[in-house]
Amino acid sequence: MRAEAAKAGVWHSDSWGRDYPKIQLITIADAFEDKRVEYPGRNVTLQAAPTEEKASETLPLKGMKPAQSGKRKKN
Repeated sequence: MRAEAAKAGVWHSDSWGRDYPKIQLITIADAFEDKRVEYPGRNVTLQAAPTEEKASETLPLKGMKPAQSGKRKKN
């Protein structure tokens, strides 16, 4: 398994000037010994793509009156 992970290669961080394994295996025992995944000291993930907000629509149940503009009826 470790050999297969090593075949994935490394990712080079220009900012930190070092390589990081693309696939890193940490066992439960490693985790208890405080071994951590190696990664650059800052967040290098891509920004999330903008999302489009969709208007929500409430569909009435058969035999029920539709709700009034988001206001709930108090009991």
